[in-house]
Amino acid sequence: SQALPAHPDPAQPTGSPAQSLRPGPAFPVPADIYDKVSGEMQKKGYSCECLGGGRISHQSQDKKIHVYGYSMGYGRAQHSVSTEKIKAVYPDYEVTWADDGY
Repeated sequence: SQALPAHPDPAQPTGSPAQSLRPGPAFPVPADIYDKVSGEMQKKGYSCECLGGGRISHQSQDKKIHVYGYSMGYGRAQHSVSTEKIKAVYPDYEVTWADDGY
């Protein structure tokens, strides 16, 4: 599997609440991702909150992405929301999710 790049949501108007999906091999633990992203956002004048965590399996050759699991510290993210965001960026992929797994 490989990491997915983070993409901003262009549909969110400035000043509106927005959700972001930030996976990456450099940050295997949601707390590490949150620490980095929240610091960057605060420097730009934004506040942020971690809504949960999980894992993403990206099989690029098969064009499949699977979202699953949870974060020990932040709980489970809404995987249905995450998969919709991923489908918008990867429309030709099979994108699935499940609540099982860690």
